[in-house]
Amino acid sequence: MLDQIKENGFSTDHIIIREGITAVTKILIREGDRVFDDYTEGVQEDVVLPYEKIPSPKGYDLIHFTVWGFGREHIKRLKESTGALLSCDFSGQLEDPRTEIIQYLDISFFSGSHLIEKDQNPEPVLKRLKEKTPGLVVMTLGEYGSMVYDGKDLYKGEAIPVDVVDTLGAGDAYIAGFLCSRIKGKTIPESIMAGHLAATEICKRLGAWGGEP
Repeated sequence: MLDQIKENGFSTDHIIIREGITAVTKILIREGDRVFDDYTEGVQEDVVLPYEKIPSPKGYDLIHFTVWGFGREHIKRLKESTGALLSCDFSGQLEDPRTEIIQYLDISFFSGSHLIEKDQNPEPVLKRLKEKTPGLVVMTLGEYGSMVYDGKDLYKGEAIPVDVVDTLGAGDAYIAGFLCSRIKGKTIPESIMAGHLAATEICKRLGAWGGEP
């Protein structure tokens, strides 16, 4: 895994290595769509990320977290000590207690395609989430596109048609495209488009990174 990270151009300097079994998720592919199966937590069980293990936030444009990751308890402190944008991917955890940190975030990401699949309107949900934060709230909707609410205007983006090989990583790619666009000063509609373009490219290849389109 470390070799793969390096081959993709990322630093491994701050990766914490512990003795034990690496966390493993078994993922099935059903007609191009990824389905999560078994999960072995391994050394990630009960793990804590000490604040001192976080690289100095000075000089960073953006610090991103995930609901499945670690260190979210430090977000309030980071908000007070850095001018970097703070964002978090909450996946489909719309009512999870861990969303309490949304009040400190500049951009919060949620997955809401399951709402549409249950014949629920995601717009009221998005607006309720916005009431908890001064930042943007973004909701990806899979094949149904995405929405962004800034408290005043609701922006919508359409998914780009693609011959899907594997949807694994599409949401993460959207987030990466959206965030990169925002820190470059692009508008919300431009950032939505950047997110959809990135997601489309990921869907053309097997696996979340690498692989041939």
